[in-house]
Amino acid sequence: MHSAQISSSIAQANDSASQASGTYRGLHAEVSAASWRKSSWSSYNGSCVEVAELPGNLVCMRDTKQHGTGPVLAFTNSAWRLFISRIRNGELDF
Repeated sequence: MHSAQISSSIAQANDSASQASGTYRGLHAEVSAASWRKSSWSSYNGSCVEVAELPGNLVCMRDTKQHGTGPVLAFTNSAWRLFISRIRNGELDF
């Protein structure tokens, strides 16, 4: 995925977040009340992420080490599936 495609996917997720809640800040309550789950690949040293599904076709991801106080990335379901597919295919390895 080129940077333009990544930016487009992020913009689409932001648009969906905005449509789902009316504003980006409106997602705060939904994020706080979401049922978060850890990655099955998480380690015991805290180096893992959590994901949650939100209304409005959104999947959110956050860093477990932040204990719910850090930033949250919001993806549309289709952008999330593409992101996971690219990880599994090794396309995002650095």
